[in-house]
Amino acid sequence: MLSMIKNFLSDERGQASTEYGVIIGVIAVGIIAAAIIFRDKIINVFTNAGNELDGI
Repeated sequence: MLSMIKNFLSDERGQASTEYGVIIGVIAVGIIAAAIIFRDKIINVFTNAGNELDGI
């Protein structure tokens, strides 16, 4: 029984996948936060670009 617990605690399979998942999650939260913070500026950029294209 003790050897099964030691094997379970020392098993690192799947650790890299979990770490990549956490990193991707943090990046996604950062992108969403930036989009929320800069929402008005992003809208203005695309609105101005659309207006410039309408003038062509």
